[in-house]
Amino acid sequence: MNNEQIKRRLAFIMDDASRLLKHLEAGKDMEQFTGFADNGYTHLSNIQIAADIQDTESDAWKQTKQEYMGISGKVSHDPQLTKAYNALLQKLGTEGMLVLIERWMDDSDLQSIIAYDDNY
Repeated sequence: MNNEQIKRRLAFIMDDASRLLKHLEAGKDMEQFTGFADNGYTHLSNIQIAADIQDTESDAWKQTKQEYMGISGKVSHDPQLTKAYNALLQKLGTEGMLVLIERWMDDSDLQSIIAYDDNY
């Protein structure tokens, strides 16, 4: 493993550690959605994978720049998609965007939303 690969893995580790620390400092539980991952344990798993020099999974991970999206705040999405989403939200407004999303949703999306609500 060369120095660039090590620096890249360390960046992933620091990113996950920072997000998890902020989540915990906000008094949130490890089982809760962190705003960036399904739960705090996902961040711990990512750290473990990136720290394991025998594991090559993190070599395929993409580094994403954090962009503010809609009303959810900073999230991990492609910056160009985030900008396009924000422009569409500005154009349609919250209600118009919700109508569009509801038309797009299928049953599995609806189940995910309901399951998310059941956990909070």
